[in-house]
Amino acid sequence: MRHAACPHRCCLPQWPRVETEFRGSTTTGARLFRVAAPFRAYGPAGAGTGAGTGTPGRKGLIARAGRPDGCGPVAAAPGPGEAGRVATDTAQAFDYSDLTAVYVNCTLKRSPEPSNTEGLIDKSRAVMEAAGARTSLIRAVDHDIATGVWPDMTDHGWESDQWPVLYSQIMGADILVLCGPIWLGDNSSVMKQVIERLYACSSILNRQGQYAYYGRVGGKVAPGNRSCVAK
Repeated sequence: MRHAACPHRCCLPQWPRVETEFRGSTTTGARLFRVAAPFRAYGPAGAGTGAGTGTPGRKGLIARAGRPDGCGPVAAAPGPGEAGRVATDTAQAFDYSDLTAVYVNCTLKRSPEPSNTEGLIDKSRAVMEAAGARTSLIRAVDHDIATGVWPDMTDHGWESDQWPVLYSQIMGADILVLCGPIWLGDNSSVMKQVIERLYACSSILNRQGQYAYYGRVGGKVAPGNRSCVAK
């Protein structure tokens, strides 16, 4: 859905609209960036000073950040050395204190044995907490999680199953991050068990009649066995 008055292809719903072009050419097409803060306005590529901004223009790639009423000001994409400043500006411009994230560590090691996965989780949690989000951690192998594809396996012959309690904690968060090692090119057995139990609850509906996972965010942290990292 485009804005009726916009002649460009940058008007996309909900997300900030960004259009890219290169010096010496016409618009090459729409590129979607999820930007957390407005771009700083610069002059056209190669110009000395952006009109009304007092900010030097730059050659090369430029972008147009869309506004709800159409196309926005011309802005230069962040250059080398600016990433840290942009990240800082973003953290200061937005408040994420109303968001919560739960990390599920699917390491094969029980507590208190050190987990390489948890070391990487700590880095990710620090980023979220620096932005104001609250985080929590579950080490799945420390809990008595029954095997199966039902929400509560005690209804299907198992004497105990702590999954319903863990599921309640997971559903209390806005963001779920599954974390675990890669063995022989595959997820750990604990990760597979957690995914099976998440799948077991996928048919549950919320109060609006939507699937319970609707509107939530998922992520993954996976340290490899050769210091490789997939996110």
